[in-house]
Amino acid sequence: MKKFIILTIFFAQFSFAKAMDTSCSQALDFDDLVIIIPSSVNANITDRDFPNEKGQIGVTAKVSGNGNTRTFSSNFSYTKVGNRLELWANKTYSIPTNANLEDFKGFFGTFPKITCIAR
Repeated sequence: MKKFIILTIFFAQFSFAKAMDTSCSQALDFDDLVIIIPSSVNANITDRDFPNEKGQIGVTAKVSGNGNTRTFSSNFSYTKVGNRLELWANKTYSIPTNANLEDFKGFFGTFPKITCIAR
């Protein structure tokens, strides 16, 4: 009796979302903790990249200062308006840092560099 071995190969294609520059600012929440609020995605939005009018997108904030760097992230709802994305972000829907202003300034300095990207 002959034995046949059937070898099946699956090819997986991984797709990585492109990083899109996102405007963001530092603020204090209702408990006096530092939060980061993204405001707009600064990229040309196409129907191919975002076929739905509404959805979720992740935003990562990289904070640097005093030789220290940390990243913080959160997901936000978006609405597509023409070729841009409007993010639903405010003091309630923001990127938490879990640090009060004194600790934040002590760790990152008075004027830290905050860079946000959306994916």
